[in-house]
Amino acid sequence: MHDLPPISGGWREEEIDLGNRRAKIVRPSSADDLLDDPQVHQKHDADGYMPYWAYVWPTSQRMVSYFQDNPLPSGRRILELGCGVGLVGLGLGLQGHPVIFTDYDDVSVKTSLVNAKLNNLTNYDGFPYDWREPLPRNDFDILVASDVLYEKRHHEPILRLLSESLTDGKLCYIGDPGRGLLSEFVEAAEKQFQVYLVEKYDRAIILEISAKS
Repeated sequence: MHDLPPISGGWREEEIDLGNRRAKIVRPSSADDLLDDPQVHQKHDADGYMPYWAYVWPTSQRMVSYFQDNPLPSGRRILELGCGVGLVGLGLGLQGHPVIFTDYDDVSVKTSLVNAKLNNLTNYDGFPYDWREPLPRNDFDILVASDVLYEKRHHEPILRLLSESLTDGKLCYIGDPGRGLLSEFVEAAEKQFQVYLVEKYDRAIILEISAKS
């Protein structure tokens, strides 16, 4: 389907609510089926990998609603971290922003690019990215990420990435469903950055992070 690679359980196309509109997306038919994939087992044994990208997380949809209610200035260049199937970037792309999709999993990035094309975006790009490494490009204004704080081992590399990236007025927005580790991340982030809780939706907390002035 749409030149995507074969996966356990196959693919499906559906419509999904993205705030005040519906969008077409392609995603794994059964994300749980990926848990039994031998390649996933190998990657998990090597690096703790889990195919969380394949799920549609409610927080990402609520982040889209937030940006519809609180639009970013026109033409801001967006880079999405841990894009999954690309919902946050897609929502912002539908508002006219150029979008770069990134994720540890290259199939996730390919899926996000397919979803951008399905919804007739014209200014988008994407590449696989491991946030433990330096970000290879800085041609963006705003970082967005949803559901990336679920393991404490991710906090240090994300904070290091923000330290390297939040220059020249760049901002980061992180959405989280309010897991227990969120408060630990905020406490660590506040030592380096300005951190604002800009919205608390039902089961979704959205942070705005910027460099200290």
